Amino acid sequence: MKMTASVWAPLIYKRLLAADKRDRDMAERCLKDVEPMLLPTHSSLAKVLYENLALILFRNVFAITDCS
Repeated sequence: MKMTASVWAPLIYKRLLAADKRDRDMAERCLKDVEPMLLPTHSSLAKVLYENLALILFRNVFAITDCS
């Protein structure tokens, strides 16, 4: 889905800026439908951030103790 965004995103964006309310509403519904595929959920994002932060902290602590 992300790989083909250059194909479908301009069309939705064009409809979001349309003067016709019907087109704008349809574009908003499309974006709400694809949002879970494009954006990670809060729990999976939090898990990745936790793992990344833990790894960085572990490396920093290891580097500090290694230098002493």
